[in-house]
Amino acid sequence: NEGEGLYERDGWNVGDSEERTITLTRTSGPNAPMTFSVSWAGNEAGTFSAPSTVTLPLNRPVPVSITVNPNMRGAHTAHFTLDHSSIPGYAYRMLFTVVAPESLDVSNNFHVQSSVEVPRPGIQSFFYRVPEGAESLVVDLGWQEREVSMSISRPDTRAVRGDIVQAGQGVKQVINNPIPGVWEVRLSDVADTRTFDWEQAKKKEPVPPTEATLTVTAIAAEVSVMQQETADQETGSATHDLWVTNRMGVFTGRLMSNPLGSARRLQLELAEKEQRIFEVEVPPGSPALMARVFDSSNPDADADLYVFDCTGEECTPARTDADPEGDESVIIWNPSAGKWKIVVDAANQPAETVTYEYLDAVFNSSFGHVAVLDVPQERGQDSRWMAKAHVWSAGSGSHEPGRVPYPTVLLEGWEGSQSFPMGILELARD
Repeated sequence: NEGEGLYERDGWNVGDSEERTITLTRTSGPNAPMTFSVSWAGNEAGTFSAPSTVTLPLNRPVPVSITVNPNMRGAHTAHFTLDHSSIPGYAYRMLFTVVAPESLDVSNNFHVQSSVEVPRPGIQSFFYRVPEGAESLVVDLGWQEREVSMSISRPDTRAVRGDIVQAGQGVKQVINNPIPGVWEVRLSDVADTRTFDWEQAKKKEPVPPTEATLTVTAIAAEVSVMQQETADQETGSATHDLWVTNRMGVFTGRLMSNPLGSARRLQLELAEKEQRIFEVEVPPGSPALMARVFDSSNPDADADLYVFDCTGEECTPARTDADPEGDESVIIWNPSAGKWKIVVDAANQPAETVTYEYLDAVFNSSFGHVAVLDVPQERGQDSRWMAKAHVWSAGSGSHEPGRVPYPTVLLEGWEGSQSFPMGILELARD
């Protein structure tokens, strides 16, 4: 990377030791070389080290090797500082930041639980490396005495708000199709800015941090049709035996029945900055609207996905998936009835044109139904279980021209007596 300073959010693990080279050029001062002392501000963990001095001739670039060695998880930040006796204060300062996240992988069963302390008032950040192939990221926050706020940002640093599941003393966010990379979870206790704590004001001790429990799990379940037992050619109804495999983190859940989807499948050929707009009419009572852009013909290309709610007088943004790489997917739970618009934007096309697979689907019982017999249980990593599904279709006449039946099942998570959706799984034959 070129530019002033160093910021590396991904690529680091605790215990790594690597070198980075910066280039310093002195552009003012005497013609004779000047020797500067090198120090670090904010380098309490000893993550960064460099030579104790550096000599800089006038207008000549000088490479300086920096050793980076994160020895604990989290963000490591320090100022590289040059001092000279003839210059008040410091002569030059550069910011260095690397992140050594907690990885969600086989070693921890794609699940990390931590007892944390949140400054009061203040913000504490926690970083997690989400693996490729995760279908859901479940972030669970619990507290005892004081409520803690949570915000989540993706690897591209943009904030994201997952589907919210409220609990008595906590909150859960479920993020569908998370992009692989390093995610940040920020916890804060800023209630003192809104409400004066008279009890704490009477004490002489410093305000104690707020204790909380943070649990992050990567979920990836897949379902395949192993056998079609019976089929009715006239109605399109069929009964299937399903195999379900949990490839990542442990969760308690089951497959759940879902209305049949009505889908539009296309192959798009897009040029740089080209946009395609699709309209979807959502019938009343639809539990979900889904849109996907995937399987690009060029792995370096990027298309973004925007969904707009046009059921009112004006179209309003509903949800976006605009990751800088990978497939894009959006699920709108319980969408309002009426017109919706989906925009596919060819944000980055290294070739003249790039092809993508496109899918949008709206789910409604007027199209049919997929009934599943399954019970909520704990699903361990790499566990497999069987379920039976009966697909009933109302027939092709219930679909608009260009749309086809789209059978899926719902992956449903359970927390105590409360259930929540974790994803929509297409019924694909193995």
